[in-house]
Amino acid sequence: METDGDFEDWNVIAPAMVSIVADLFEGMMVCAPPRGRLRADVLARSLSEHAIAFAWLAGSEEDRPDRIRSLLLDEFQERHRASNIMEKEIAGRKAYRDLFDETTRSGGAIPKEVLDGPTRDRLKELEADESIRPLPNAFDMAYAADTFWMPKIALVDRNPYALIYYVLFSASSFSTHPSISAVARMMLGSGAGKVAVGAPEGLGESEAPYGPAYLALVNTLIVATTALG
Repeated sequence: METDGDFEDWNVIAPAMVSIVADLFEGMMVCAPPRGRLRADVLARSLSEHAIAFAWLAGSEEDRPDRIRSLLLDEFQERHRASNIMEKEIAGRKAYRDLFDETTRSGGAIPKEVLDGPTRDRLKELEADESIRPLPNAFDMAYAADTFWMPKIALVDRNPYALIYYVLFSASSFSTHPSISAVARMMLGSGAGKVAVGAPEGLGESEAPYGPAYLALVNTLIVATTALG
């Protein structure tokens, strides 16, 4: 495949995103339940986000270049936000000041500047382009993908991306982030009796992320063959 290496090249983005979904699914399959359930939940949430974004980008060819540029702008803005956290929230606080001071760090100071010149220049270029729209959230991407793909693909019609969003992205957030639900995943027993902590609970019939993740993978592959040939 020939490419100029630009981030906006659909011929690079498309196979890369399909490969990411497949790689995350492969990772889930080696996380056998019940011990691997929590790891599988985390991978499933990421898988769903990549699957939804791919279906959103793979939709209307007319809208695709604009959507790719929204994705690109969001990437550089997130880098800028991360840079601000390092420069202002970490390096700017007294508790961490010595980490950035050459005179107190025998192994060398941590650099305050995260973004290099070319990255800052590209960010300014993208932000100056008023035609670039903000990147939609995962659900809005899912809705747009469903609007385009459900009439065209029978499986997507039965397994829409909004459902993938709800089952894998939204529901799995309880396991992905620190929560009482995540703690409950690592307990056996309940109530006033003895409770074993650190041992994962068994899976209920509809609780596992493995089946829905498989359907998300199949959706991705069918959308890819339809959009790419």
